[in-house]
Amino acid sequence: MGDMETEKKIMLVADDAESSRSLMRAIFEDEYRVIEAKNGVEALEALYSVPNIEILILDISMPELDGFGVMAVMHEDVALRDIPTVVVTASEDLDTQIGALEGGAVDVLTKPINPQIVIHRIKNIMARREADKIAEQNRAIERELRSMDMDEKSGIYNKYGFFRHTARLLRENPEKRYVITRWDMDDFKVFNDIFGAETGDAYIRHVGDSYKAQALQIPGLAVYARYDADHFICCREAADFDPDKALTNIEHTFAEQAEANFKFVPRMGIYKVENPALDVALMCDRALLALRSTKGRFDTRYAWYDDSMRAQMLEKQEITTEMQFALQTGQFVPFLQPQYNHSTGAMIGAEALARWNHPQKGLLSPAAFIQLFESNGFIYELDKSIWEQVCMLIRKWLDMGKVPLPLSVNVSRYDIFQEGFYETITGFVEKYRVPIYLMRLEITESAFAKSTAQIIDVVERLCAYGFLIEIDDFGCGYSSFNTLKAVPAHILKLDMRFLEGDDNSQRGGNILQSIVRMAKWLGMPIIAEGVESREQADFLRSIGCHYVQGYFYARPMSVAEYEVLEAGSGKEAEMIALSTVETLNNNAFWDPKSMDTLIFNSYVGGACIFEYQSGKVDILRVNQKFAQMLGGAEMTIEDALGLVWMEHMDEKNARIMLDCIEQAIETGEETSCEVMIRNMRGKPGFAHLHCSLRVIARNDEQQLFYCTVENMTAQWQAETKLRETAEQLQIIMDNVNGGVTAIYLRDNTPQFLFANDRYCQILGYTKEQFFTEVHAVHDLILSEDRPLVVEQTAQASAKREPRTCVYRAKRRDGGIVWLESNISVTTFPDINDPVQLTVTNDITAQRKALEAADETAAQLRLLNEIAGEMLSQGDPDEIANSMLEKLRAYFDGSRAYVFELDWQARTGTNTYESCASGEAEKRREVSFAVLRPWIDAFEETKRIYIKEGEAEEENAAKQSLLRFRNAHAIMAVAMRREGRMIGFLGIDDPQREHAQPACLETLGDYMAVVLTRRDIKYAN
Repeated sequence: MGDMETEKKIMLVADDAESSRSLMRAIFEDEYRVIEAKNGVEALEALYSVPNIEILILDISMPELDGFGVMAVMHEDVALRDIPTVVVTASEDLDTQIGALEGGAVDVLTKPINPQIVIHRIKNIMARREADKIAEQNRAIERELRSMDMDEKSGIYNKYGFFRHTARLLRENPEKRYVITRWDMDDFKVFNDIFGAETGDAYIRHVGDSYKAQALQIPGLAVYARYDADHFICCREAADFDPDKALTNIEHTFAEQAEANFKFVPRMGIYKVENPALDVALMCDRALLALRSTKGRFDTRYAWYDDSMRAQMLEKQEITTEMQFALQTGQFVPFLQPQYNHSTGAMIGAEALARWNHPQKGLLSPAAFIQLFESNGFIYELDKSIWEQVCMLIRKWLDMGKVPLPLSVNVSRYDIFQEGFYETITGFVEKYRVPIYLMRLEITESAFAKSTAQIIDVVERLCAYGFLIEIDDFGCGYSSFNTLKAVPAHILKLDMRFLEGDDNSQRGGNILQSIVRMAKWLGMPIIAEGVESREQADFLRSIGCHYVQGYFYARPMSVAEYEVLEAGSGKEAEMIALSTVETLNNNAFWDPKSMDTLIFNSYVGGACIFEYQSGKVDILRVNQKFAQMLGGAEMTIEDALGLVWMEHMDEKNARIMLDCIEQAIETGEETSCEVMIRNMRGKPGFAHLHCSLRVIARNDEQQLFYCTVENMTAQWQAETKLRETAEQLQIIMDNVNGGVTAIYLRDNTPQFLFANDRYCQILGYTKEQFFTEVHAVHDLILSEDRPLVVEQTAQASAKREPRTCVYRAKRRDGGIVWLESNISVTTFPDINDPVQLTVTNDITAQRKALEAADETAAQLRLLNEIAGEMLSQGDPDEIANSMLEKLRAYFDGSRAYVFELDWQARTGTNTYESCASGEAEKRREVSFAVLRPWIDAFEETKRIYIKEGEAEEENAAKQSLLRFRNAHAIMAVAMRREGRMIGFLGIDDPQREHAQPACLETLGDYMAVVLTRRDIKYAN
């Protein structure tokens, strides 16, 4: 019977008439578990303490709290608001019944109650309530399903939504043909690193918005989704689908929000749906295979899926499955390709190349597995195996009494980034006691394209250990010249792909010639690899490259074959570097008529190479842009080579140039200067140049410099003109109420054109003090606010859009001021950079007002929270303890406590307490003699707030209060009942002092109410 009773729905009947409650119980006790309340207060206590009350029968006229009061409380409480309430009244007054309905009642019954009518009305109400619940559940399920299908960042389907909706589309339209396109962006991760994840997410949202807009315009665009990361996917009708147009639409989508100096390159894989019943996820995978086939290619940016891609994937999976076993069983072996001095025919060494001696497939070349190993990280395990086998081979030769030639092993950028790489490779050398000159390390030039500093640090450690470092595939990277300057390498390996193809062979030869002869200055031997014919070898020798490697001399061969070949060959143990600067003037490389090199003619700005000796500058080589920059379109390269710079500079500018050169020689770093040269080709006028230069080679008396030149004449003229008008602008701006500045950004550093007096005053400076003492205005901004201001000002200039920044700055006197800067962007004549006009106002007072408002809001939240707990919680003791815990936490005090006064016994008792340490004091009684200073103090004021330092200046009574509590500060408020003091509420050592007055008084009143409820409860 008890179990059946608990399964019934709960009905609460609140009526002061026992007869009415008995009638309702008799009517509904078979269907409901009926609980009763004699008045509104008991009704609320039941509503808060009994869970899952399904319906309330509420009498309007009740003692202590009537039905209208109960409904008012329920209306304010979200947890009670939806409980259906049927009002019962003996009044026939229409206003009373309407008021009940307006107060939240779902129905009104008049006494005397007709049992049949009330049964049907309650059934109807509960039926409607149940129907509403089911409808809401259905709506919630529908919302959850929709949210599961949607991608939050883009606002379109996620991949799971794409799977479901595409499957349905294909199933419902069997007569139509569809394609699935999957695309992403090259280097989108790099974009996120540069501009931040927030900007990347904005692009993702923009793509989603564009898809939604295109769906309204492009016929056949059916289902689209963000698959993951920067991958998007689309199912559309095959009719009229054009992949070139699709990629163009994607490019336009990104161009609408283009960031400066970053170009997105989209790539697309396309799967033509042949079997609509195929799992959509498999279709997406096949589109991905097509997409991946475009990576690293420049001839196309999209591909259609075909079965060969799947075969390649299966082949890769097979290789991945077998690679670990192949390593463990020694299937990976080194093959050696000899290297020769073409001038003498002598062998100078060999490169160790990995081969897979597969038990079923035979000997596999690196093309079959190296790229896959680099992508899955297994390349490090393979390379370690080859390094160790090479060390073992050298040790074997040494133990046999041979004098072996050096062997080169490959080191990839993947290897360098592995933890313990340096210790591993040096460990092999030490384990097999290999002389360090017999093992060289080849690192591809492309390894230095990213994370250059980290890689160079490791390479420098290897050099310090004694390894000779070779830069492999030199000349194929986009930064070959920078690599030469930065990397501590000893040998260059040139890639003969420069000579591929008849049309570009002459240009490729020029590039090789330039690199070989530039290496002369750096004292680096050069090996050309991939040499396949005598013509190539002879050409290389003619330009000064004698060392070659390739099929012309020998293919990669087994160790046994190499040993036989080496035994019958002449050998040279040491490679000789090219000659240095002493032969410079006799070298045809410096003839400007014959050069067409990568270093200069591919550089977008002006560049030259000059030689410096004993204060004399001789220009040895220039590009066309350099000539045009100095003398306009009429100046030829020959004219530029004939210039004697110092003759076109006055004494001041010549000194600036020479000081810059000497500084570069002394520091070995790149240096810059700005100089003015005059009377080019005998014509009046001048050019203002920004020069950046670096020493690229030297001998005892001479230095070779690489120099880039930027013509700053127009900029310099504009800045001069602006400086001339700055005084006039200053007079205008000094009459503006706010602080006004005009700046432009150079290298993200603000350059002032002018600032008015008010701007300097806001920061506590005179204008003279500001421009004398402040070197970088960003330094005045608080460090935590600085990144936002730097970003906003940079974005304002980059996008030429207005911005508003709110931030804190340090005044000259050390104070902090809140500033609001409104930035607008304009252009000034002859200034290339956008100019920011900024009006800055001191908003410190407004910010303090907002902080005060926030504090008031925090107090109200605390009071509302405690008031809600008083209404919802039935146990006064729990309410009191909870209130003290919240009070102590809010004021950040060590203790919060209640002392209650017994006026008859003349004692006070510490009845409730919350302690930060969790260890509350035991309940204790204290005589009025001890509490007298408190009682007397509350006769004079509603509240007490005492600090230790302040108490020393007051009377002894206040000092005794601190000693009584063993506290450094006390905050307390009296509790009164019907005007009589019944005790006080206190906090020891509060940290939130400024918040105390009104809030604490209200909390004292709340606690008095709680204590009254407690006394009533225990009295009953």
